[in-house]
Amino acid sequence: RCPGQDPPTMSLFVKTKDKMQKIAVALALLALLGFAAAGTSDLVVAKRDGKKLTPINNSVGDSSWCPTCVSFMGQAINQIINIIVQVGIEGGCSAVCQLLPSPLEQTVCNILCDLKGIQYFIDLVNDADPDPVWICMSLNVCPTAAGVQAKILSITPSPSSAKRGDLVTISMNFQMLNNSGTATAAIFVIPPESDGGEPFGNSALLVNAAPGQYSASIHFHIKPNQDEPFTPGVYKIEGAICEGDCGSHHSIEYTMTKGFSQFTVTK
Repeated sequence: RCPGQDPPTMSLFVKTKDKMQKIAVALALLALLGFAAAGTSDLVVAKRDGKKLTPINNSVGDSSWCPTCVSFMGQAINQIINIIVQVGIEGGCSAVCQLLPSPLEQTVCNILCDLKGIQYFIDLVNDADPDPVWICMSLNVCPTAAGVQAKILSITPSPSSAKRGDLVTISMNFQMLNNSGTATAAIFVIPPESDGGEPFGNSALLVNAAPGQYSASIHFHIKPNQDEPFTPGVYKIEGAICEGDCGSHHSIEYTMTKGFSQFTVTK
């Protein structure tokens, strides 16, 4: 090392810290312009304190940019992958990111690409399951945690027997046994095979969630449509609490607990 030079590790730390500050600024702008994750899910989560339920945002704790990052990647990742497939990476990060439709998306894409390098985006194309939560956890924008435990206490549909036009609410009570990194609470409905409809539901993030009891709920009307005809029968309910995204198979993501219930649609 030449006299007066910073140690390589210190130089790398300063550059990385500077890039993370740029990410925070860019994601703050995205949140102000409506990209925040709060609008992406109608799964409402509340923390239970005795008999009192206090609604919480999708971002719990200090990692306030995590849900915004997840929202951005959820909207942009497929576009980025398609751009790489169609255009290639010869021009590097700027050539790929400038093809996104929004100037703000271009800015955030350039910052994230510069942080991890264009090779990272190539790896996204090759990954079988490039889910937004995993991407933001890999970028260290969303926290990770090993050995997180949770338990589903109950899953209750109301009403348990519904006819067309009824509003159905599904409530899931669960307990976080220790602190999460980036957890996900999810509720999904699986129609009977004879129905021909697609499974549906929603999820919400629990970032740095503290131990305690929580309640999550989702609601929908029994209104037949192209995706879900809501024919009479038994509809299965599956609830899950996961670290990372439920259903993904990356090493830093895993399912903590599952719960099941059902309701009936009558004529």
